[in-house]
Amino acid sequence: MNSTVYIVLCVVLIQFNIIHSSGFFARSDEYHEDTRKYMFMADGENKLHFVKLTPDPDSVEPKFDAQKDVIFNLYTRKNPDEPQILIPENMTSILTSNFDPKNPTRITCHGWRTGPTAGFNVNTRKAYLENGDFNVIVIDWYSGASTINYISARNRVFPVAERIFQFVEIMVKNSKIHLHDLHLVGHSLGAHVVGLIGRHVTKNLHDKIHTVIGLDPASPLFSLEKEEERISTDSGHYVEIIHTNGGTLAFSNPLGHADFYPNGGMKQPGCGLDFAGTCSHSRSSQLFIETFLPGTFVSYNCLNYEEISKDKKCTVINKMAKMGTENGAISNNGRAKGIYLNKTNKESPYSQVPDENATEIEI
Repeated sequence: MNSTVYIVLCVVLIQFNIIHSSGFFARSDEYHEDTRKYMFMADGENKLHFVKLTPDPDSVEPKFDAQKDVIFNLYTRKNPDEPQILIPENMTSILTSNFDPKNPTRITCHGWRTGPTAGFNVNTRKAYLENGDFNVIVIDWYSGASTINYISARNRVFPVAERIFQFVEIMVKNSKIHLHDLHLVGHSLGAHVVGLIGRHVTKNLHDKIHTVIGLDPASPLFSLEKEEERISTDSGHYVEIIHTNGGTLAFSNPLGHADFYPNGGMKQPGCGLDFAGTCSHSRSSQLFIETFLPGTFVSYNCLNYEEISKDKKCTVINKMAKMGTENGAISNNGRAKGIYLNKTNKESPYSQVPDENATEIEI
């Protein structure tokens, strides 16, 4: 055996043993904060990092102030490529911008170690503007999310969500945003940010956001029990979750009113070995963007989550539902509830035509 190959294999095996002993492969529904000390994690740019999940008392983090460091980038069809910066406390910045209160508003939020120019934000923004007149507000909390210290980034989710809620509250009270046509979408840590914004709206404005979509919500340092710290059905009138890497980097358990599990929601075709979940985790945003196309990702309504997770099958019940959003305008609010499964291709275009006569689907 070539000596270089041998050394690489040894390093991989050592890392595997460290990760395995630290609980890396624990499913998200079995995860407790004291079971994983280290793990490989992918950022929003699909780069892999070996991170520590326990506090380091000697670590010094650059100061992050959500009040100053969260940036609101407005894109419309009048400025599809160059953002206008909205300042919540400066109504002039809003009144002189291209923001049009007659148009529906969409807010997108990125996750760990990524920012407004990452693929998720850029492609989602373009998809919305190609399909209609929207006020697309791309949240930039890169100065808080860019840290290699995942614990710090995770803890910053809360002040980031509160800051964005302050913006939403100001816009609602000034009749610039209407909750009945407001949609939020976030990926990974960003999914929890948009979920927490929704919880703030429910608590403080005594109303709910129309639609909140979580794309593979991050699981490390979050739990099912602490619902108040994550995206949940309390986040909006309709909360949809798209699971693509459940059990590794993201939650596998149902978190929303409707939970969609492409290919079973754990590992995605075309992602190869993907032992750290990098490819599968990012696939959720790629699938979401393709849901803008009419007739795509029509999904089977399954009996329950346990069938998908344990029996690797779906007993089909009720009517099918389309995953995601159609033309950026229509969500499944009032049309979907429960557990859904769809099969996808290994590369784009991902959507497959389902068998409308099927009664049971094997994963």
